Amino acid sequence: MKKLISAMMAVSMMIALSACSGNVPANYVHNVADMDGKTVGVLAVSDSAGYMDRFAGRVNVRQYETVKSLTAALEGGEVDCVLADAGTYRRMTGQSRSVTRLEEPYADCDYRLAVSIENKEMLKRLEAALKAADDRGALDWARENYKDPEKTVHVPDPEREKVTVGVEPGFYPYAYYDEDGVLSGIEIDVAYAVCDELGLEPEFLIAQRDMLLYMAESGKCAFAIGRLAKDPDSQAVSYTGAYIHSTQLVVVRKG
Repeated sequence: MKKLISAMMAVSMMIALSACSGNVPANYVHNVADMDGKTVGVLAVSDSAGYMDRFAGRVNVRQYETVKSLTAALEGGEVDCVLADAGTYRRMTGQSRSVTRLEEPYADCDYRLAVSIENKEMLKRLEAALKAADDRGALDWARENYKDPEKTVHVPDPEREKVTVGVEPGFYPYAYYDEDGVLSGIEIDVAYAVCDELGLEPEFLIAQRDMLLYMAESGKCAFAIGRLAKDPDSQAVSYTGAYIHSTQLVVVRKG
């Protein structure tokens, strides 16, 4: 009798598991190119949504307020995949064993300041300023506190010499206008930190991202900042060391 009951319980468990697994949609995203035409989930407080410009107009992006709701949306098939930074991915896998990431990263970049290749003195000064800012923790602060409502607003110093900085304010959280119309973000804070080390006051020149390198090359700005990855073949601009590393992963359902 006990054997019969045990067998019946085992069969019931198998049926239940089979029913549950049958409710999990199959994965249709096996490489980055497969994202085209799909519904992609992102965490609302992250920078992942901005990276979808590669598929502009060809994907449906849905934002979620918490990692838990983002993970549930992927598991339940509400989205086909998720675009997430490394930290968000770790939290997702801590909540679910049914999600994994593609081996191919969506983005894996070091972002740098750009300056005219002819302005070797400015490049040297920027390199030293970045190192000094990093040593005193200013770069870590910029990377971690961009969304802190209590963070200090920069107060211009009229005694300082001005320096022009090219920037594109259209990509949260790197550079954007906040609800009060104030230019904010990681890259704005990095620019302030660098200029503090140089004893200069930044004067931001707004430009489209595809114009930033031209502005640096032509000397219209002393340096440019705006998710600029190093081009080793560039004959027009030089790049500093990285002020931030960005990794974006494509998270999918297992199977």
